[in-house]
Amino acid sequence: MNALEALYSEELTDERVLKRYYTKSKARLYDFFVKNMDRLPYFGRLRIGLAKLPTYIALVKEWGRVKLRPIGKVFGLYSPETNTILIDPVVMPELDDPERAWLRKYMDIPSGESVLGHEMVHSDQANTGLMDRLYRKYGQQAREYVEGAASYICDAIFGKSGCYGKLKAWFGSLVEKSGLKRAYQS
Repeated sequence: MNALEALYSEELTDERVLKRYYTKSKARLYDFFVKNMDRLPYFGRLRIGLAKLPTYIALVKEWGRVKLRPIGKVFGLYSPETNTILIDPVVMPELDDPERAWLRKYMDIPSGESVLGHEMVHSDQANTGLMDRLYRKYGQQAREYVEGAASYICDAIFGKSGCYGKLKAWFGSLVEKSGLKRAYQS
């Protein structure tokens, strides 16, 4: 048995599953950045962990009964202050998170690779100074650019998602005008 077979045959732990997703996401981001930006993404000393993240719920009346229903979910987040990514285990089916089945009744759950990739793009934005430049120049409106760019790139790599639709479209129009590399570095 080679080392790769041993890695995949051992018991799945949260850390092992997270490492698999990180390895896949990182490889695909590297390929994309080299091909489209003529450079590797820069993540610095990135830390990644699993955490239960907020689920936004509403009370809805169905057939005369009041029920709790999810109306939004934070699947991942990135903290530029600590260069840390947190991913909700609900995006990794192998972890059998009990919330996953409930959420799937009401919304699409993005892949773990896509969520991790999205947050890793934010890490590149922060570690290359792009995020700081944008927030100095545009204030809170910079969030539209930051999220639009990360969503656009992750859709190109991991497939379409329903996240940040309007912001992706806005960033896509910048790409059409000036190309991806220039639009990303704006």
